Amino acid sequence: MKWIVLDTSAIVNQPSTVSFTSPQATFVVPESVVAELSRIDSGSTGGPRYVPLIANAIDAGTAKVIPITPPFYQDAQLSPPAGRLLASVEQIKKEHPAVEVIVATDDHAVAAQTRTKGLATISSRELLTRYLIGAASQPGVAERAKHIVGTINVWGTFLAILLLGASLFWFRSRYRLAYGVTEVGVGIVAAARVFWPSFDYSAVTGLELLQLLTGLYVMVRGRDNIGRGIAGTRFHGSWARLFPN
Repeated sequence: MKWIVLDTSAIVNQPSTVSFTSPQATFVVPESVVAELSRIDSGSTGGPRYVPLIANAIDAGTAKVIPITPPFYQDAQLSPPAGRLLASVEQIKKEHPAVEVIVATDDHAVAAQTRTKGLATISSRELLTRYLIGAASQPGVAERAKHIVGTINVWGTFLAILLLGASLFWFRSRYRLAYGVTEVGVGIVAAARVFWPSFDYSAVTGLELLQLLTGLYVMVRGRDNIGRGIAGTRFHGSWARLFPN
């Protein structure tokens, strides 16, 4: 199991980190980081509000807040918040020895001190690339996937029409005679369907008249393809006499 401890710098640089979840890791926000983000929120005018993001992540179960107890980590090169972060990391390792802890931070001093303790670090950008981008549970992905599947009858129809058109073009290019015969047959059926079964010419509507014209057009195109398909054969002369160009 991996626990990724989110530093203040990682959350500020990539606020979306607390809104994601990954099947590979559990995201942990130390209590000291929440306090520091609260101070940032109180001084912010129009910027992103980080504490509400964390609260939403906790409610959604995508992150957990870990309280820490003194003593805090002391180092002259580190700010007090950074020292409290490292204290949180040490506390996590002590209380959960079986957990692999990774610190997500963009603070170089924190990263250096963390590595001296034999712990792995990762930047916020690396975190997004390695653990978060493409996660199936990323908010919105499941909804978008559901929408795509739900509209398959719409986009699937257009895709099928394009593929069928390309397939017919391939068939016509290689088997023009058979394609032409098929066209003539389809044209006859389409035109005859206008009158079948009553053959009442007075009942023909404008839409049916358009279908009749379409059927006749397909028949003409079929005849042309038949002529091209038998070109160079012993039947071409007879065909040319029946249907001269």
